[in-house]
Amino acid sequence: MEIRYKDKKIRDICENEKKAIKRYNKIIAEKLIFSIEFLKNSNSLKDVADYRNFRFHELKYGRKG
Repeated sequence: MEIRYKDKKIRDICENEKKAIKRYNKIIAEKLIFSIEFLKNSNSLKDVADYRNFRFHELKYGRKG
């Protein structure tokens, strides 16, 4: 899956673990890098939605889109 970033600074943080650790802490940086790699390796949004750790669920009531 292709990921587009708003600007170069955000891309650098999301793709470079050292910069992510410097900006955030090690735990958050590791989770960020894992999530970005997971998105890159997914074939479709269905793969992402089916991954239980992201805890996606169907919207209810007035939030249905």
